[in-house]
Amino acid sequence: MEKIIEAKSTDTVMSLFGSFDSNVKLIEREMNVKIVNRDTQIKIIGENADKTSAVLERLIDEIEAGEALTEQNIRYAIFSVNEDIEYIPPAKGDYICITAKGKSVKCKTHGQKNYIQKIRDN
Repeated sequence: MEKIIEAKSTDTVMSLFGSFDSNVKLIEREMNVKIVNRDTQIKIIGENADKTSAVLERLIDEIEAGEALTEQNIRYAIFSVNEDIEYIPPAKGDYICITAKGKSVKCKTHGQKNYIQKIRDN
């Protein structure tokens, strides 16, 4: 089975693949697929191509929202796709507060995002 995803820019693809393709190697290992790219096209080959494309689309959304990909983000995206957890795309500037050093504190999981939204609603 094959699936092709189109990214908006080569910078997005570079961020997605990570240093020495470490991010994609993790996804390939966890999802049992092969991922190759040509410019902005990402091709997924394997039995789990559909689920893997959902993982990659979530990660691309995070990259385009200005998030830096970490192993934790990647593993959570894989877990949430495998467990059918509803996906809420990240919003730019979607943070809880800013620390004294100027770093923003953001929700990392779907549960945290729901919790903060319920606090804001009330």
